[in-house]
Amino acid sequence: MTRCKDIWKRQIPREKLAAYKALIDEEQIRVHHVLVNRHTGASVIEYDAVAPHEWILEELKKRSEQYATMSVQGLRAEEVPLSQQL
Repeated sequence: MTRCKDIWKRQIPREKLAAYKALIDEEQIRVHHVLVNRHTGASVIEYDAVAPHEWILEELKKRSEQYATMSVQGLRAEEVPLSQQL
């Protein structure tokens, strides 16, 4: 497993959170610690990943873009079966 830390300077967008949740559900990552500054929204997420950190970041980007597209179409990520999300 790879130990990873993602730092977000602003509040994490809903689509990105959905992407993290999908990776957790698929057991691609296991979150250990989340720290959020309640004034600025800045966040630090520490987790173990079964793949290299670069791959996880690419997956987060790809999935969050898909969820953003679904949001524009009026769908939520939870309403679309995983097989259709990929």
